[in-house]
Amino acid sequence: MVYEALNDVGDHKTNLIIILNDNEMSISNNVGGLSNHFNDIRISSSYNKLKEKVHLKLDKKKKVVNTLHRLKSAVKSLFVNSSFFEDLGIKYIGVMDGHNLKELDHVFKKVKNYQGPVVIHVATKKGLGYTPAMENPGAFHAVGPFDIATGEAKKKGGITYSSAFGTSMVNLAKKEEKLVAITAAMTSGTGLSNFQKEYPSRFFDVGIAEEHATTFAAGLASQELIPVFAVYSTFLQRAFDQILHDVCMPNLPVIFALDRAGIVGNDGETHQGVFDLSYLSLMPNMTIVVPKCTEEIEPILEFAIQRNSPIAIRYPRGRDDIELKPLKKFTLGKWEVVSKGEKIAILAVGKMVGKALLAKEKSKENIEVINACFVKPIDEKMLDELIKRKMTLITIEDNSLINGFSSQVLSYLNLKNAASKVYTMGYQDHFIVHGSVEELYTLEHINVEDIVEKIKEISKVNKM
Repeated sequence: MVYEALNDVGDHKTNLIIILNDNEMSISNNVGGLSNHFNDIRISSSYNKLKEKVHLKLDKKKKVVNTLHRLKSAVKSLFVNSSFFEDLGIKYIGVMDGHNLKELDHVFKKVKNYQGPVVIHVATKKGLGYTPAMENPGAFHAVGPFDIATGEAKKKGGITYSSAFGTSMVNLAKKEEKLVAITAAMTSGTGLSNFQKEYPSRFFDVGIAEEHATTFAAGLASQELIPVFAVYSTFLQRAFDQILHDVCMPNLPVIFALDRAGIVGNDGETHQGVFDLSYLSLMPNMTIVVPKCTEEIEPILEFAIQRNSPIAIRYPRGRDDIELKPLKKFTLGKWEVVSKGEKIAILAVGKMVGKALLAKEKSKENIEVINACFVKPIDEKMLDELIKRKMTLITIEDNSLINGFSSQVLSYLNLKNAASKVYTMGYQDHFIVHGSVEELYTLEHINVEDIVEKIKEISKVNKM
């Protein structure tokens, strides 16, 4: 979109001031050809200082302008290649010290009267003023509580889903030489740092370019490699068209590892990963599988490697809420009965399995808890058995209810003309606001207490 916008404003000579804040970082270090080009420009500061004076201080008379234009071209050829922006018809000024407010104020006052678009390239230091952040900016991109004196994070106990994924990738890469990993500037965030160190030739960071990462993965898959694209759930939305046309339509075995699925808490409204089950479910050839605990990440990856078609593995941010016995082997479309019961069955997806078990314990009702690990395809055989047993169903998912897991269940029951009563728990037709995970579960009526209340409500109705 940035390239498309630059192409448009350069062609139409739009009066627009663009600030390029260049701190040499995305989330991890910048990668790619454009980043290298900006590095060259920063190195060529002598040319840019001279050019700034040309733009801001010299006489505008025609003869002088023509002379200076020739001078500028000659000097430029000595220092840098033709500017990316100027080739698009956009004036370029830089590199400015982004921390020198007096200098920036002077430049902004000058360029506001320019005709046409102009880019002001400012260099800044990520984390300036706080030594731990300056020394390790990637770790301070998004942080929880930490010791301000040392910069050390105040870590909670237990392994995270991201680290479980990263460890599993390294383990499986030892056995499967065709396994490769792709990230969109999220090496550390998705747990791939160790994979990068162990297998640098099998690791690809394409920068913040999820659309390209998806089609790139499709290309690798077409050449019999096994690509795993690790990406935050909310960011994969950008690649909807590429998933549909470049991966699912040719039925290529790309593995999508969807980190930060469901509510993510303090990362904010834009980062809530509550739509992936909905938009991936509608895509032909796509399989969606969800672990209920961190220990299921590796066996699901093993299943995905053997699947030979598109598959999405969807897991939340953080750690397990309670200790659960992991499944060691996954069979396509087969769910797991975690706790036997009667009359009421909870079909829970992923992290919600733990909450369902806690709700069963707290309610003291003899309900059945099912790990609906496959959202697509659903376990039709198990649903048939539940229908036969005349069970009341509760579906719980950390996703929008519109076209989510509950929609798949309701659609199947409708197809079978089943009389089973179904209660759905998930997110309504709105965006999830900013807040901690538990605060938002309470706000969205999907915490343990809400499940307990739903169980009591249904039990009361069943006894009438």
